[in-house]
Amino acid sequence: MKYNNSLDNKPNIDWSKLTTQLVEEKNGNSIQAAINTSVDGAVIQLLPGDYSIKTALFISNSIWLKGAENGRTRLVLEPYSNCHILTNLDYHSGNQNIKISQIDFYGNASTQQRLPEDKRLLTCNAMYFKKVINIELFDLQVDRILHTGAHFNECVQVRIRQFQSSTVGWSGISTSGTSDIIIRDAYVYNSGLDKMHSGIHLDGGHGVYVEAKVESATGNGVMLDSNYAPLTNIVANCIISACKRGLALCGSGKHPLNSAYVTGHFHHNKEVGVLVSNASHISVIEALIENNAEYGVLLQGSTGSQYCNVSNCRLLKNGIPLAEIHQSKNNYFVLNHLEQNLHEPQVKNLLIFNSKTPQNSDEKPALKKEYYPEHSYQDICSICGQQQTFFKNHQFLREGYRCKNCKASLRYRGQAEAILQKFSKARSTSIKHLCQESDFQKLCIYEPGITGAFRAYFKNLNNYHTSYYWEDVPLGNFRTGIHCQNLENLTFLNETFDLIVTSDIFEHVRHPWQAFKEVLRVLKSGGYHIFTIPVQDPMRHKTVYRVDTSGDRDIHLMEERYHIAGDGDKSLVYTEFGKDIVARLEAIGFEIELLKLKNTDSELQKIITFVTRKV
Repeated sequence: MKYNNSLDNKPNIDWSKLTTQLVEEKNGNSIQAAINTSVDGAVIQLLPGDYSIKTALFISNSIWLKGAENGRTRLVLEPYSNCHILTNLDYHSGNQNIKISQIDFYGNASTQQRLPEDKRLLTCNAMYFKKVINIELFDLQVDRILHTGAHFNECVQVRIRQFQSSTVGWSGISTSGTSDIIIRDAYVYNSGLDKMHSGIHLDGGHGVYVEAKVESATGNGVMLDSNYAPLTNIVANCIISACKRGLALCGSGKHPLNSAYVTGHFHHNKEVGVLVSNASHISVIEALIENNAEYGVLLQGSTGSQYCNVSNCRLLKNGIPLAEIHQSKNNYFVLNHLEQNLHEPQVKNLLIFNSKTPQNSDEKPALKKEYYPEHSYQDICSICGQQQTFFKNHQFLREGYRCKNCKASLRYRGQAEAILQKFSKARSTSIKHLCQESDFQKLCIYEPGITGAFRAYFKNLNNYHTSYYWEDVPLGNFRTGIHCQNLENLTFLNETFDLIVTSDIFEHVRHPWQAFKEVLRVLKSGGYHIFTIPVQDPMRHKTVYRVDTSGDRDIHLMEERYHIAGDGDKSLVYTEFGKDIVARLEAIGFEIELLKLKNTDSELQKIITFVTRKV
């Protein structure tokens, strides 16, 4: 790659020292005029609402295009306008210091056109950057883009955080020969609709870090290849599902691809979980690879994949768990756990130190400690009060470190700590002892659901209420002594409860924000709703809705996902919550805290308990 000599080093810029220009007229011409008058750089501040874009916005040096901090700003490409929404001004020499934040992009893809003979990314991208040094994209969402959400051609120093893409013709993010790129907290859903493409496609460069979740790509979830230029020094930590292939590392005959570290969760892909083709020195370590139709991990290529290492992975319910074919050689498969795969591994060398769980066997995996790394801590269980050593003992952090006595997982004990902090007047260290405090015994408590760690102690309280929702039971009636309640339409009177406890329930509620309003209604003034949802620190930035519930019938926007319900049946996941839940709950009327465990271990500090109070 060649760059203008004046741009070889990272430019230094203090964004806080630039002047701010507010663009009030909501059209592209007004935004462009503000950029054009900012010859020394500026923060171009946009208002909430839609800005209509008819021709591409050209961004010059030291420009920060910033959306509204309260509410959202959206750039909407006008129908039939075959242009990028924004790009950089100078393709020949390149630009420097471009920052885009807090903006949504809507591309009107159904009305835009790509000429059949045009195979390049020349039109209808949300963002297209060429030869730019120092780009930062933060808190962006792209939707209905004909080509790609953000493409980087021969750029350097790219930082992407909190980026979401849905329903795009090609890729959510793509590059050609771009080095020093870091992608964090990216989510790409439903990509490759115009023609088969990868959700994220990074082609060539030196120094790549990608941390992303990709679902429903017609091609690879994440594609790392060296067709445009050599690709080296790669770290990929991804969750990829429902794609043709999960993560693919594909070297070309022209340029090498080597030196990569891969981990994550690769599941329910149509062909392969992780594909390595014509690449070398690739390490796939501590990954969960499951339910991929043909292969878990496949090493292949006309020139072969060599000196690759697959270790400490769990390969579950794949077609063939591990395979190396074609000219692949000198690869190592060690300390993996193989379970319930359809076929035997197909590798040239003997698998060393791999274990298998026999089909139709109740035996525990031989290398369970390998899959659940040895990590423990000593403490008192905040629910039953028993002093003990807690072990990780589960692949998911929130469900691990279960109490030997009451079986409460870490997320329940996080909730218990929050309840003790807010309600114990005698400095009780467990729910068991809190339930013996006279003041707590007087409280009116509601806990939807029929299972959970608190019920063994709460059930002896006079004013403790539980409920479950059955479609065939009228709301407010009882079945086997349990109230039938719908969280979206509770039958309780206003100002009834001092404490409401929900544990991983709201992701299954069809209209969660209405349910939160109902919780607020039935809480007494000063009462608390202490709850968990399936998140941990760091949380995704924005809430994702997996199902369109605007009508009477569910319309699935993503692959259906279920959790086990309290009655043992399946419970559909409607919502994956993000950090924006805080603002939404405050707008409803709650005062909110996010509490961490008292234990300061960095791993355990990922557990989050939500504490909301009716003010």
